[in-house]
Amino acid sequence: MVYTKAKKTLGTFLWYIPKLKRHWGRSCVVVVVVVVAVVAVVVLIVVVVVLLVVVVEVVVVVVVVVIVVVVVAVAAVVVVVVVVVVVVVVVVVVVVVL
Repeated sequence: MVYTKAKKTLGTFLWYIPKLKRHWGRSCVVVVVVVVAVVAVVVLIVVVVVLLVVVVEVVVVVVVVVIVVVVVAVAAVVVVVVVVVVVVVVVVVVVVVL
């Protein structure tokens, strides 16, 4: 839909160029072409910046998720090690006392 609209707008613009040239001369056509080119460049820059912001947000979310997963995994390993140590100590105490 956006492509069709852009194509239609560009077609309309190209259709107007000869008419502008006939009515107002070559300088007006040059001004219109330059203005349209500048607007196109500004729109392109805005689109690129928006895409970069989206990509940076996605990267930040992925990094945060990876950090959380690593912290949870390390915490799980610590809990398992503590439980194993406690069980070993209890078994040793029970064997020594009995």
